[in-house]
Amino acid sequence: MTKHLPLYFESCSKKPFFLLSRVHFEILIPRKVFSFINKHKEFFIHTQKKEFCHAFWVDLKQERILGILKINKKYCVLECFTKKQAKKGKKWLETELKEAIRFKAYSYRRLSNPWREERTSLKEYLIHYYEKEWIHTPLSYLNNQTPLQSLKTDRSSLINLIEEMEKTLFLPYDFNRLRQRLNLNSVCYLDKEIEKQKLNLQEEILECLNTAFRLLRVIEETETFSSNIIEPLISLTHLVDRLSEFAIFLDKKLCYKDLKKITSQLYEVFDKVEIQLKELLEAIPQKEKIIELYTDENWHHLEIINEEPFLSLPRSLAKEVMANWRGKAEEIILTSEMDLFSVLEKQPLEWIEAIAAFLNLLEGNKSKRAYVDTITSFLKKPSNLIQVVANLPEEAHGVLRVVLEAGGSFPYACLIRYFGNDLYDGFYWRIKPPRSAIGIIRARGLLFVGQMKRMGTLTKVAFIPSDLRPILRHLTTVPDNILRLPE
Repeated sequence: MTKHLPLYFESCSKKPFFLLSRVHFEILIPRKVFSFINKHKEFFIHTQKKEFCHAFWVDLKQERILGILKINKKYCVLECFTKKQAKKGKKWLETELKEAIRFKAYSYRRLSNPWREERTSLKEYLIHYYEKEWIHTPLSYLNNQTPLQSLKTDRSSLINLIEEMEKTLFLPYDFNRLRQRLNLNSVCYLDKEIEKQKLNLQEEILECLNTAFRLLRVIEETETFSSNIIEPLISLTHLVDRLSEFAIFLDKKLCYKDLKKITSQLYEVFDKVEIQLKELLEAIPQKEKIIELYTDENWHHLEIINEEPFLSLPRSLAKEVMANWRGKAEEIILTSEMDLFSVLEKQPLEWIEAIAAFLNLLEGNKSKRAYVDTITSFLKKPSNLIQVVANLPEEAHGVLRVVLEAGGSFPYACLIRYFGNDLYDGFYWRIKPPRSAIGIIRARGLLFVGQMKRMGTLTKVAFIPSDLRPILRHLTTVPDNILRLPE
């Protein structure tokens, strides 16, 4: 467990916390919701399977994550870390999606390390709110009557409302207290011990994430970077993703057997996080500087956040991570006769969806294979290819001409030396469209980067698929002087 980590963040005089604000919607037109998420550049899809989707709401500069959108069949929830952001997200989604969704409710949860005094105050507040205020509040679900009034006029609707709140809000409040206050029969959907254990596990997940986040903040603050930290950092981010998935899963209704199994799996992940944190620490130079700041009780790694969302990785670390993802994607092995379909299959999903977006082919909830088929069919049609090339800048024509005259593949190092490096175009092309000539062509599915065997060794090359070359040779016309490569 992370509590045994030598640098574990012990309690400070000012204990940080943040408020998880949730906006609940009912989905009326699923196709329109999925289409909006796939097309909109402010969403980065993390997981998408049939009726399930887990996407990050990001800002236009790709520097912060503003919230997390979770879709499960007929319902979706937007989670933000401030009330202000949640209200902004609600207004934005309602404006964009209109009749495709319907607002249901807000819910809030105060997240922190499990300090007794904070949990008690939150429980006391919920007891006061539901048993003193809520019962006197007119509600649209009850035809603008208060819960007390509905006891006489529409008792069944009141019972259904409380049941729905109990199932979906997941607050540290026993709704049987509310039933007793309203003289309704008590109902228990989850055993109290199971519910208590679920809350404890969620708190431990937050505690573990807090530890990891503090170390990342220290690395950013002290600017102690090296190539050695990339692998352990990537592994740590994967484990953090798993912990987030556990937290989501714990929101579901579980039996004792399932909860026991999940608890065992979760503690294995906790142990792996501890090991990965130690490995990351070992790979970092200037450990004394790291330890000094990490253990400084006067440095609060969450205080700088204030009312701003803070889910993003530190910027410099994010760049390192994305460069690593990009590097791995460009290690694919190519052969001179590979066609468009074969090359597209080797590209990461993020790039496939970006190419579809720039070709105006992005739609609905498609699989990677479906997009590969769509892009291939589109680009192999001469009239479409003519239109795509016509919209390219002049320098991009030069890039294509150089690669084509070399037979369809050209040393990447030489190409970027003449036409400019596309490394700064990053990994998430949909969020941050490429600006370099090479990047613009890659984002249209006309040029790819990979490894090709030449004279017994692998060389990094820029590559045009074999089935696109004949048509492109007739379309790329540029001035002669642009083809004069440096010696």
